[in-house]
Amino acid sequence: MLAFFRARITEYPDARIYHYAPYATTALKCLTAKYGIGEAFLDRLLRERRFDDLFAVVRGGLIGSEPNYSIKSMEAFYGRQRDGEVKTAGGSVVAYERGRETQDQQVLDEIEDYNRVDCISIEELRDWLVSIRPNGPWPILAPDVGDKEVEEDVESEALRSALAASGLPEDWQKMLFNLSLFHKREVKSAQWVVFDSAAKEGFDIARCTGARLMKDIGIEGVIRGKRPRTTIRDKALPCPLDGVNRQFHASASNTLWVSDLTYVATWQGFVYVAFVIDVFARRIVGWRASRTANTGFVRDALQQAMHQRRSAQDQRLHHPDRGSQFLSIKYTKRLAELQIASSAGSVGDSYDNALAETINGVFKAEVIHRRGPWRSFEAVEYATLEWVDWFKNCRLLEPLGTIPPAEAEANFYAALERSDMAA
Repeated sequence: MLAFFRARITEYPDARIYHYAPYATTALKCLTAKYGIGEAFLDRLLRERRFDDLFAVVRGGLIGSEPNYSIKSMEAFYGRQRDGEVKTAGGSVVAYERGRETQDQQVLDEIEDYNRVDCISIEELRDWLVSIRPNGPWPILAPDVGDKEVEEDVESEALRSALAASGLPEDWQKMLFNLSLFHKREVKSAQWVVFDSAAKEGFDIARCTGARLMKDIGIEGVIRGKRPRTTIRDKALPCPLDGVNRQFHASASNTLWVSDLTYVATWQGFVYVAFVIDVFARRIVGWRASRTANTGFVRDALQQAMHQRRSAQDQRLHHPDRGSQFLSIKYTKRLAELQIASSAGSVGDSYDNALAETINGVFKAEVIHRRGPWRSFEAVEYATLEWVDWFKNCRLLEPLGTIPPAEAEANFYAALERSDMAA
């Protein structure tokens, strides 16, 4: 794929690479770092801002009548019809596993066709967006940084040559080469965050400059670790059905909330922290810390969320895990009073509440594990208060287009206001 990109850019110097959702570039970063191939060229593409995420364009500039902003939903606007058996990404995974078991080549061909149609659909979406685009200046590419790519390739090739001349077995050479570049690869994701943040503020710097500045200042990206299980299910309590089905997407603010709680060890005992997150922009709309993991404190977090979001919303859905606090009579009664529909994931499966689990993990990695040990409940509560405010206004989230949750919501409401004015 990278060889294809290089050939096209050589032939068409102003070429851009269109994709839908940030996981495309994220996957390229992971694969190049894992296999040690094409890292310098990918860095060049990112520095030159060759990648255009159409999902960010659609999410920030359009208000559609479809239930979400997936590429399959957007196809309704430009007439794309899918005829194959495989029509969703989840369906392609299931079909792939079935194809491996049965060795049915037709199934694998259908998956290949699904991916091919995805690429064609992105091209059609781009053309449709251009056709409805208002007049205005086009974004320009960053300056060519091919010389930086050559420098990085020279360093890697010099290391390969030195190992080749050492006389060591080939598998040892491969192992030593990967070990030598391991730490450099590990910090790349954090360096790109610094790069994106600086670009957002109007400073045009390269990733290598971000890396040098991070090294000079003495900062590095945190790495999330495993955390203990905290959900305790009460089988005697009635449980609502799963109305989310692992689809953590919302077409508008205040339509889907997820909740979860975690704990922090202090010198005075455990402190429990609950979060309520608006799925649309990953914004934390309610939180509460408590010395006990009872129903009252998770209900207080819900109440804070309702206080922040005063607008009426008949279609709001609330989705926690199956912890006894969230399924208690008092909590479900309060949801009913607020006219919020209930949902819950399955037992022992973190994927059914993956977004809330992710927020818990980020909270632990960015605050709890870095600033501990914790002396008291008050220290944890104040640190959580600071982090929630920072997360809302400053934390850059790649699924939102590398902007903070508050900015993503502001963009949505601005687009909504422009739509009302146009109507």
